[in-house]
Amino acid sequence: MDPASVGHAAAAAAAADGNAEIVVQQQNGGSTTQRKILFQHTLSSFLHDPSAKRAPWNPPVVPPSPAVAQVSPHVFASYLEKIREPYRMLTAIRAELQVKRPDESGEILDDAATLKEIPAMYFKESFNLSDPQMFKSALTLEDSFDISGEKLSHYLDVVEMEITKKISIRSAEFFNALRGLQTLHQEVLDACHEIDVLRDGMKTIDDRIVKESLTVVQRRARKERLGKVLEKVATMKALLTSEEAIKMLMNSEDYFGALDIVRSTQQTLEEELPNIHSLRNLAAFLHDTTEEIEQRMSAQFVEFARGEQDLKEDDRDQMIPLARQLISIGRFQKTLQLWRDDQQDHLKLMVAQTIQPGLASLDKFDENLATQLEIKEFVAKLKSAFRRSMLIISRIKSTNLMIVDVANRLNEADAPLLKQVEADLAEIGLSLENAEPKKQKKSSSSMPPSVPSSSAMSTLVVPQQASSILGSDVFASDDPAEDALSNSHLTEEDLLSALDPKAAEAAAEEAASPAPVQQAEVETDEEKQARLYKEKLISQGRELLDAQRKRRLIIAECAEILFSVAELAHVRTARLLKVRSNLHRRLPLEHFHLLHEEVNNFIRDSELLIGRQCYGLRPSLLAQSRAFLENFHTNRVNNLRLTLENDSWDKMEVPREFIFIFRCLVDPSEDLHVENRSAEVDKSVPDNTRELDVLGEKYPGVNSLLMFGKILHDYLICVDTLPVLNQDMITRLTEILQLFNRRTAELVLLREATKTANVKTVTASHLAIASQCLSLLISLIPNLGERLRKYLKPEQFARLDELDRVLQDYVEHRMQIFQEFVTMMGKRADDCIKAYQQELQEISLATFISSAAKTSKAFENLLKKTSMLHKILRPIMPGSQFRSVFRLVCKEYDEKFRTFFASRSSSQKEKQRIMNDVIFLLTGLRGLEGVDDPGDDLLVFVQSKK
Repeated sequence: MDPASVGHAAAAAAAADGNAEIVVQQQNGGSTTQRKILFQHTLSSFLHDPSAKRAPWNPPVVPPSPAVAQVSPHVFASYLEKIREPYRMLTAIRAELQVKRPDESGEILDDAATLKEIPAMYFKESFNLSDPQMFKSALTLEDSFDISGEKLSHYLDVVEMEITKKISIRSAEFFNALRGLQTLHQEVLDACHEIDVLRDGMKTIDDRIVKESLTVVQRRARKERLGKVLEKVATMKALLTSEEAIKMLMNSEDYFGALDIVRSTQQTLEEELPNIHSLRNLAAFLHDTTEEIEQRMSAQFVEFARGEQDLKEDDRDQMIPLARQLISIGRFQKTLQLWRDDQQDHLKLMVAQTIQPGLASLDKFDENLATQLEIKEFVAKLKSAFRRSMLIISRIKSTNLMIVDVANRLNEADAPLLKQVEADLAEIGLSLENAEPKKQKKSSSSMPPSVPSSSAMSTLVVPQQASSILGSDVFASDDPAEDALSNSHLTEEDLLSALDPKAAEAAAEEAASPAPVQQAEVETDEEKQARLYKEKLISQGRELLDAQRKRRLIIAECAEILFSVAELAHVRTARLLKVRSNLHRRLPLEHFHLLHEEVNNFIRDSELLIGRQCYGLRPSLLAQSRAFLENFHTNRVNNLRLTLENDSWDKMEVPREFIFIFRCLVDPSEDLHVENRSAEVDKSVPDNTRELDVLGEKYPGVNSLLMFGKILHDYLICVDTLPVLNQDMITRLTEILQLFNRRTAELVLLREATKTANVKTVTASHLAIASQCLSLLISLIPNLGERLRKYLKPEQFARLDELDRVLQDYVEHRMQIFQEFVTMMGKRADDCIKAYQQELQEISLATFISSAAKTSKAFENLLKKTSMLHKILRPIMPGSQFRSVFRLVCKEYDEKFRTFFASRSSSQKEKQRIMNDVIFLLTGLRGLEGVDDPGDDLLVFVQSKK
């Protein structure tokens, strides 16, 4: 076959298939070769291109070949003759189409006329011949089916022709895009070919030049890695041996040495052997060991601090190093908390064992057992508990002093360094107060979990490096640069990390730091050194200040422990007192005094020891004291009422005890306790005396008065024993004084004694004795106020005004008794006047004259009764009161007789008789011992009467 015909056939076949790649076969002698030629357009695509004129076909340049060079033009003569006529027709059609195209838009002028032939309903979206109405409109009855079919076929041809025209107008852009795509494809193929060539060249350079030159670097790096491995292995061996040493030191209780080894081991593990898989359990062991050592040290300190005696020198020498070490490791505050709990538990158990001996646990303690104890036994147990509590508190205070001394010594040791730091900061114009805190770099713990920091990334890489260093690949691994070069996906950062990890971390930190808004000036070396120096000083100063602050907190915590244990002792005692509250309020005064004194002494001693006021026991003691006072007052009031109502108001023998009691009531300087001073009572006082000698005055010994004096003495002992109740005691004392005054007035003045006691009638003797009882109390009340003033504060002195009001009531009451004497004798005078008037009427004139010198029986009877009153009052009442009473009686006589004589008109003889009787009465009154001269006013009045 002809070579040209072979190539033409292949090209035609390729054009028929629409391929752009043509295979040309050439025969040279007996062999056949094939070549591929890439065309921009296939022949069929070019022939079907209506706009070929605007986009002419540019056939590719075919490389010259021997077979093509032998083809001559006359070979195509027959072909050209064959297509001559069709080509002429094609040219004419193109010219016709060019004439009909009015503008560049490519639309034909008669398109609108052609489309107007088609009804508008055919272009609607809802056009559907299956719709009967639509079908009826499209196909009329006048047209036959053949005509209707031709019409529809014509419409279809018009639409298709219009669509074909529009497609041919826009086909140029499509073929231009196709040609551009084919050109891009060819350029990509060329670029890929060049890349392959470069890759082959790089591989050749790498194999023949680079690897050979890196052999020395690889071996040096391998040697350095092996040296590091040996160092790490030696360090690991030392760490493993330190574990046994730590255990031995802990067994021998050398906690300081064990803790030093633990710290050095932790530092080595963190700095030199981080993330070693074979040592993964060592860090946990060291942490647990540190915790155990600290717990043992805390327990040992607590054991040394426990006890009920003062701190010995040996214990002190052992506790000081423990305290120093615990403070330095920051464990001392937890130790103080353990110490506090231990001391509180020990104190609780001790108080419980005092009431319930042999008690092993507080859960089995029965507080009600305290109610079964007698008061003396209970007070003895309380005293034992107080003594042991004071020993515990004293031990705690001694320990506190030791801790404070250790903390102060540490502060003194840091003081020169802190002073030097402050001086250095002052030289650069700063101080620890106004210096800015050092900005710390964000650690991985402060970053979100989803964003690992640079240190976390390095941690992720280190285990692989460590396993490579310590594993079986140590002798087979090459330099990291070799691995980086063999992996084409590694970035520049990966290469830098492989060659220099520290430089990679620095670059990562620099990249992670936020870019400043403005470009900062470059820091010089001097500025950097100055900044680092300043930050170092500030950091060091703050660490020293923080250490001092923690030591101050420790000192404050020690003082708080001392207070809490003392307060707990008060609270536990208060609970025991609360259980026995019903018993204590009914105790006798001496027993409650004993209990109150013991408890109050414990409160005073414990507060003096700790230097603070406790609040756990004082309110409870105050409440029980008030309850006791209320019961005490109620009993005394009832006893006084009963004594007054059953008293016969007669004199009785006065025991020596009451003589001392009234001396205490009169003299504020006397000791109130009878058992201490009863032996000092004057032996000259007879045992059977019926009088009380007070301040030189003698008062009758009446049962009510003696018992009331004993009651007042008991109140004063309560004031002396319970000073916290002094204001309440003044109120109660005022009430019982008022009760005695009021009830005495009711019984004596109002004669109620005749109903309650074995008294038939209230006589002048009863009135005189009652008045002397009041007189004694009137002299005692100011002295009571003076004694009470010693127990009051200056701002409380106003409470004593109540005693002044009571004193005034007593004085008025006594004056009422005096007035009762006057009233009594006034009635006698009235009786005398009636009888005397009767005498004057019965006597005749003769008889009257003869009896003018005789004395009237009425006046004799009055004088006799006055003498009887004198006889009663004289031994009972003191002279001043006695004279005052008879002065009032004489005055009453004078007023009575003046009134009588003024209303009567008498003769001269009757006047003489009256003057004789008046002289008799006045002479009789002047004859009474201790009575003031009644005067002659009455006689002068009678004489002057006409």
